[in-house]
Amino acid sequence: MKIKLIEHEYAFVIPTKTESAVCYGKTFVDKTGQTVLKLIRYLDKINGELTIPNSLTLNGTLYYVREIGPGAFRGCTGLTSISIPNSVTKIGYNAF
Repeated sequence: MKIKLIEHEYAFVIPTKTESAVCYGKTFVDKTGQTVLKLIRYLDKINGELTIPNSLTLNGTLYYVREIGPGAFRGCTGLTSISIPNSVTKIGYNAF
C-alpha cells in the first residue's frame, strides 16, 4: 500500500508559562499512517521557558509533534529553557 503524502500548513498558538507563542508548521501523514506535525518557525519572540507539547489538535485532527525545522527558534534570544517531548525524532540544522 502506498501512502500519499498530503501536507497542510498552519499557524497555531503554543502556550508558554508566561505568554503564548505563535508557530508556523506543516502537518502530514508519515510512512506509518500517523498524522504528524513539523514545527517550522516560531513567529513570536519567546521569552523564558517553553515546553513543546507531545501533540496538538488542529481542526479536530490530532497531530504528534515529530520534527523541529531548521532555524525554528532563530532570533528567540529571550528563550531560557526548552522542554522537547520524546515524540520529536528530528531536529533541523541551527534550530536554536
